[in-house]
Amino acid sequence: LADEAERRGYRFNASLIQGIPTTDRLPVTEGQLAYELRLLRAKAEERSPEWAPRLAGITPGPHPLFRVRPGDIESWERVRPEIL
Repeated sequence: LADEAERRGYRFNASLIQGIPTTDRLPVTEGQLAYELRLLRAKAEERSPEWAPRLAGITPGPHPLFRVRPGDIESWERVRPEIL
């Protein structure tokens, strides 16, 4: 994950995942997943408005690496207020 983020030029704090056994599932809140989907749709609308409608009816499930739990957007997220 960290290698791919670096390859793509993203800022990624690899210390957040270092030391986690690959057999463990990472907890993520329902609110975080919902925010990520809204953020993806907003970015698609900004960057490629002709392509963005393809995301309208899609509700992807979480990757098997994640264990979804109830909760809001994670405290570490830098929330874009216009996405809420």
